Amino acid sequence: MKCYFCDSSAVARCEVCGRPVCERHSPVCPACLRGRCEVCGKRLSVSRCYVCGRLVCRECSEEVQPGMRVCKYCLPNWREKLDEVTKKSLKKYVRWYLEEARRYSRLWRAGKLDLDNDG
Repeated sequence: MKCYFCDSSAVARCEVCGRPVCERHSPVCPACLRGRCEVCGKRLSVSRCYVCGRLVCRECSEEVQPGMRVCKYCLPNWREKLDEVTKKSLKKYVRWYLEEARRYSRLWRAGKLDLDNDG
């Protein structure tokens, strides 16, 4: 049997997913290392924390709304933290939007933007 990642001779299976791995890639394969929960470091992640962005497994997070998981560190006051993150994101979007409006305005005044043409 060959290693799933480098085609060397496999000597074991990944402890997490069971893929055949060589000595260099054991006991846990590179794919499982990248996908591990960033809270416990043991299990594979299922999502990201909606507040801080950490990869989280089911045991280290809670689904606070359908499709929205929050890690156990952010859970105690996730609503306040989410409001904070949302405000920052909104400010960033508004800055981007205003800059784009200014850019299009400059192009329009310079005659380089034809709004009547779809192309």
